[in-house]
Amino acid sequence: MTRPSIKGVVVFSRYNSTRLPGKALLDVGGKPLLGRILERLRHVQSADKLIVATSDQGSDDALAEFVKAEPNVDLYRGPLNDVSGRALGCMRAFGLDVMVRICGDSPFEIPAMIDDMLLRQAASGADLVTNVQDRTFPSGLSIEVIAREAYERAYALMTDPMDLEHVTRYFYQNPPDFFSENVVSQADRDLTRLNLCVDTAQDRDRAAWIMAELGNGFEHAGLAELIRVAEAWYVAHPEDTVKAT
Repeated sequence: MTRPSIKGVVVFSRYNSTRLPGKALLDVGGKPLLGRILERLRHVQSADKLIVATSDQGSDDALAEFVKAEPNVDLYRGPLNDVSGRALGCMRAFGLDVMVRICGDSPFEIPAMIDDMLLRQAASGADLVTNVQDRTFPSGLSIEVIAREAYERAYALMTDPMDLEHVTRYFYQNPPDFFSENVVSQADRDLTRLNLCVDTAQDRDRAAWIMAELGNGFEHAGLAELIRVAEAWYVAHPEDTVKAT
């Protein structure tokens, strides 16, 4: 009998950040950014594991200690600069057949979207199910579902340092070699102009404001609610120009 596929949601995070130093543990709306990310990802129904993958360098020791104290979250530590090697090492260490890659700057990821994309991958057997190949969602809502078998093949062929730094770049650079599915937004307006990631101090202020507006509904807010509040931020804060496409 074929064993069930093991799926993991993996958050790639590191303490050092050029534009917002220490951002993983910076307060965003009353809790560290990484804690905010994990709050929402715990509601993913289709995954067997929730993992934070950080580096094995001393600079990430504080981040690792934070993760160890988080309930129902596993920790993986691997190379700092070879992030693709870290991804593959994480998949191997936890026996993942499928990995959902989440960036450590994305506190508003939508569990229902992740579940839907995991179901798509299971149904089609795609090497990669993504919503960023032809982007129609805001920054900060990027989801990539990657089959380990395909990643093993891809990693063995990565020679460009950029491919080692960016986990899925090789897939997008070599589309004929992989079976990919791209998920697009059904919204009636351009959502790519909005920014829901946290990469600068202004991003942190925006995220904290959105969280305050959502209140107790933060953990469960869906796409429509997030977009409504994000658009309200730009109305209330015209000094923050809407992200250019």
